[in-house]
Amino acid sequence: MPMHFSPWFKVFLSGVGFWSDAYDLFIINIVGAIMRQPHMFPIDPDGDPALIPKPGFNGSCVAGADMLPATRCETNPAFTAMGYIKTAALVGAILGQLIFGALADKLGRRVIFICTISMVIIGAIGSALVQGSPEDGGIYVQLTIFRFLLGFGVGGEYPLSATVSSESSTTEDRGSAVSNVFAMQGWGNVTAGLVAWALLAAGVDHHITWRVCLGFGAVPGLATVYWRFMMEETEQFKHTEEEDDLEERLLVEGPGLLDMTPSPKVPAVEDAMEGEGGRVPRTGSVAAGAPHAPSHGGGCCGYLRNTGAILYQFRYLLLGTAGAWFIFDVTFYANGLFSDTVFKMISPDATITDVAADNLYTALLGLPGYYLGVYFIDRMGRRAMQIFGFSAVGITFLIMAGLLEPLQEHAIPVLVILYGLTFLFANWGPNTTTYVIPSEVFPTRARATCHGISAASGKLGAVVGSYGIGAMEALGKAGTAKGAMNTLGLRFVLVACGIISIIGTVWSMAFTPNMEGVSMEDIDNGAALGMLAGPRAVAPDAHGTVEMEGSDHEFHSATGKPAAAATASGANGTFTY
Repeated sequence: MPMHFSPWFKVFLSGVGFWSDAYDLFIINIVGAIMRQPHMFPIDPDGDPALIPKPGFNGSCVAGADMLPATRCETNPAFTAMGYIKTAALVGAILGQLIFGALADKLGRRVIFICTISMVIIGAIGSALVQGSPEDGGIYVQLTIFRFLLGFGVGGEYPLSATVSSESSTTEDRGSAVSNVFAMQGWGNVTAGLVAWALLAAGVDHHITWRVCLGFGAVPGLATVYWRFMMEETEQFKHTEEEDDLEERLLVEGPGLLDMTPSPKVPAVEDAMEGEGGRVPRTGSVAAGAPHAPSHGGGCCGYLRNTGAILYQFRYLLLGTAGAWFIFDVTFYANGLFSDTVFKMISPDATITDVAADNLYTALLGLPGYYLGVYFIDRMGRRAMQIFGFSAVGITFLIMAGLLEPLQEHAIPVLVILYGLTFLFANWGPNTTTYVIPSEVFPTRARATCHGISAASGKLGAVVGSYGIGAMEALGKAGTAKGAMNTLGLRFVLVACGIISIIGTVWSMAFTPNMEGVSMEDIDNGAALGMLAGPRAVAPDAHGTVEMEGSDHEFHSATGKPAAAATASGANGTFTY
């Protein structure tokens, strides 16, 4: 029997799940480094670690067509398979964000919230229990399957954790609640670095270490899955279900149903039914002609039509949320290309234990930024904090690019500090706000769907950042002497990240909506009346004011507070809220 939990306990459940998600995505980088260690494979240490001998050949495998008989050596599977494993998790995450987000608006938050954490648990445990050893190529096929399943669950956690925490909070606490959930990403990254470093520093066998690292990702989910089963549905979603049920009954039974006393649990429907003597069925969609159909009826085809109408209706809001998330993740994941270079400057002959420690340091560098975001998200406002973060990150990247050579030669500690600041400003800015904003600007019937679309857009940005900029960076270092510092390729990454961050600033100023201080009920009403459908819903004027399309309702972007009462007139009456 579902239990009533306090809003902050629901936030806690969402946060623990997000902690697990971040851990599972971050730990694979360290596991990949462990599995690529030469002693994990039957190879000659004097040979090329990217190659392994075929059975029966005991010589050294050295790259080069004249020194590498094709019948004697083959590619080390760990050097190619880890790319497929990471890609599988990324593809799974994108699909999970899109599919589970849409299902949460169709079937409810609670049941999908249970499904997502269950997939994360199964994927993490399955990854730890795959059969074989790193020199056996079959193990990578198994890992690819389980990491895809894990990524599918992790992807679903993005829209679900944000939506559940947002809908479970008061208007005043919503920003801090959702940003606190997102801050658990930082703790997941720290935990991943800490677990790997502790096992390696303790001298645990590497064949055991990578399995424990992957399996540990199931622990947070196992600790909270029971409470997700016991959690009741969010009030916002229940209200939407009741409104849809009443609307369907109105369509079937006709105006005679209006003689009944409306349920007190659906005040939005009561208000909508007020008209000429209360005799005309009035829902927001009927009054304003908004593209809305009941989200829980009409079968699969009806649901797809309704979802398409929702996406079209809120295309301008999605332009702001999905676009900003895409832009940010291009720079955030491209920034990871720089981490290896930074730590090689500090420890040129780093061991695998040092690599784990470096990952822990990187996670710790970014952790304060998450809590600066929690503290300032209501004080600065979502939109202002996003603009600030993009601007600060962009300026920092361009400073690093301009001073790269002297910093490399004379002031490596300063370069490391600047590198840490990129993470601090990112987390105290767009990394947090791109997660928070989609959880509150969309109406209940489209909230999880649109958050999932925005998050999936971010993952596409991650692909561009990791592979697109990475490929260009590789072109920059072509011809560089072995062991030499790749200044040209590195500067390209820094300049690209700086310019893209500035584009993010401009994009946020043009398209990012700002709805803090506006209740979920007002957002639902505004959406039903067609007020969030046009470009004025996201584009502030010179005074920082956002005007809802089709109304006199304005929101100040700095505070999110309504500037005036909203009224909208239909053919049969006037609505005010």
